Amino acid sequence: MWKLRRTFWNWLSILKFRANKPRPVPEPTQDRRRIVAIPLEKRYPSIPISRIPVADHAPPDESMRARLLFCKVQAWLYRRFPPTQPGLPEIDRDPRAAVAGAYTVGHRKCLPAPVLPEEYEDPVDLGQLAVAGPYACYLQGAADGEFEWDLRFLDGYEHHGGLRSLGARSPSSPETPQPASWLAREAVPRLSMG
Repeated sequence: MWKLRRTFWNWLSILKFRANKPRPVPEPTQDRRRIVAIPLEKRYPSIPISRIPVADHAPPDESMRARLLFCKVQAWLYRRFPPTQPGLPEIDRDPRAAVAGAYTVGHRKCLPAPVLPEEYEDPVDLGQLAVAGPYACYLQGAADGEFEWDLRFLDGYEHHGGLRSLGARSPSSPETPQPASWLAREAVPRLSMG
């Protein structure tokens, strides 16, 4: 059954990619209905997040009924015929092997396979990644002379019940390069929540 599911979802993602062509941007219409920001949960009651504002409607010149219908069918399929199932083997820790197993010939015809950036080759220099990445502005010195990311100020934001809060503090030592597999296996689970 898993082979059938995987084949179907791979086929659907490839079909969706090939059919998704850039759309010319039309001139705005004189729509008199104002776009109002409303809480996400009001627009989508099944997503109980109130602090993210979304538009209450799409303007007529941006409404694409065929794509919306396709998305609704896809969401229905996700519920009835999900692309995962219990009991599957874990994804390979080697990123090259994981991509090779997931990125089919059909995917490669649409886009070249992703390439692991040089910065993530073993051994990974966590210090270099810390100061070069988007979270560099949150890196700060700690009392013990090491460095840390302290994101506990994000703790008040809503999040899905099955996920961890963004509010975390993670010690880091840029002087001790660690392999990417160590980062995934050891550093991430060691985030001390709040």
